Amino acid sequence: MTRIEVRPGQDIGSALKAFKKKCAKSGILKEFRRAQRFEKPSDKRRKQARESLKRARMATKEEF
Repeated sequence: MTRIEVRPGQDIGSALKAFKKKCAKSGILKEFRRAQRFEKPSDKRRKQARESLKRARMATKEEF
């Protein structure tokens, strides 16, 4: 569970920004959106393979 402590005198806007940042970093929103629609297992595997290739390409790109 993502939790943000709002200190006395802290701007609500900054607390909301911190909350959104924590949610994005933990993947809560991404998981929620993914769960809203059904994804076939074959499509899920294809997407994971594509993301894996993308990470591998970025890793080799960063080495040079």
